[in-house]
Amino acid sequence: MDTKTKTSLETRLPVQIVEINGEDNGRRLDNFLFAFLKHVPKQLIYKLIRSGQVRINGGRIKPDFRIAIGQKVRIPPLHANLNEKLGVPLRRLEQLEEAIKHEDDSFLVVDKPSGLASHSGSGVRYGVIDVIRELRPHAPRIELAHRLDKETSGCLLIAKNLRALRAFQTASLERLVTKQYQALLYGVLSLRDKIIKTQLEIKRGSNGKRQSINSSDGKEAITVILHRKAVSGHTLATLALKTGRMHQIRAHTKSLNCPVAGDREYGDKAFNSEMRALGLTRLFLHANRLAFASEGYRLDVRIPLPRELSQVLEKLDILD
Repeated sequence: MDTKTKTSLETRLPVQIVEINGEDNGRRLDNFLFAFLKHVPKQLIYKLIRSGQVRINGGRIKPDFRIAIGQKVRIPPLHANLNEKLGVPLRRLEQLEEAIKHEDDSFLVVDKPSGLASHSGSGVRYGVIDVIRELRPHAPRIELAHRLDKETSGCLLIAKNLRALRAFQTASLERLVTKQYQALLYGVLSLRDKIIKTQLEIKRGSNGKRQSINSSDGKEAITVILHRKAVSGHTLATLALKTGRMHQIRAHTKSLNCPVAGDREYGDKAFNSEMRALGLTRLFLHANRLAFASEGYRLDVRIPLPRELSQVLEKLDILD
């Protein structure tokens, strides 16, 4: 980040008076502040409320107070060392700006690179959402509409206002969202396998990491196999999610003994070694399409395979 931008981030913010609009009507004060002060620790926000530095219409309130249209929230001065706190390098800011494949007043779609988490947490200093918030500092709201695994690339939807976010969430619950992926799978996927339907439960493995496993105590998970192509004894598959369970495609393809190439948790070691020899250094799973139409919103974004994955397919084609 250049010196001018860094200096502006390190200045002391003035007192802000924010008038509540319709989007936030009825929202808890603490949740409103978490969204408004995106990079401020929650512990500090609670301290500001309880010490009376945050006020509504001049009066002291509690964190669970429900705000209403027209009320004015006083937000005290804060030091905005945002870039220093997140440590987002300039190259990452530039990469994510270039990765924005669609943007309008309601939504933004990022071609998320493999290796970058959707959000920060659990030792992850920053994720896509944190970087986008830096790139769009004046947006009233920047929120993840859904998530992708850290190693998965492709379509990641970000909402720019609460109405749009709720419309997408409603469409997701009603299974009106198209989430389509491309994956290179071990071996030949049987033509009989068209819909994978199991119950997945999240468990911690011996390494302490969370995994999705088939379990009668799990939640329903449905994956549809839309298309398949044989590639040098393996399968390039196009799959659609009807539900959004953690690691769903990875767990489902493993249950068919056709795990995703490059998958270190659910995959086949010999297959992964074979693919590394062809230059695959990541999980071969890419979200290539995201679409939905609901409550007046219409979106259909397609993002082709990144070069590092298409090159592996080219090498496999040569081997055929």
